[in-house]
Amino acid sequence: MLRPAVLALSLLLFSSSALGQATPTESPTLQAVLAEIRQLRQDLQTSAIAARRARILIYRLHVQEAAAARGWMKRNRQSSSFELEGNIKSLRSIGMKT
Repeated sequence: MLRPAVLALSLLLFSSSALGQATPTESPTLQAVLAEIRQLRQDLQTSAIAARRARILIYRLHVQEAAAARGWMKRNRQSSSFELEGNIKSLRSIGMKT
């Protein structure tokens, strides 16, 4: 009685594992689908690399923009300081005290 149950169970296990194995001659449709999936994967990897490079370039642009803004602010402060000193000298020359 145990023997037929073991035989039936072994047939079910071995038959299901045999179905998961690929046949040596795959259909052309399956080959085309696999080729398309591989190409899509390659395209996705290429897009991910391009997106990463774009993020790096945008970050560098922000850093350069911030450096340029700091330079302009420093220049404007120095320019304002020179103008203020010039105005003080002008006022002194016309006789006003500071």
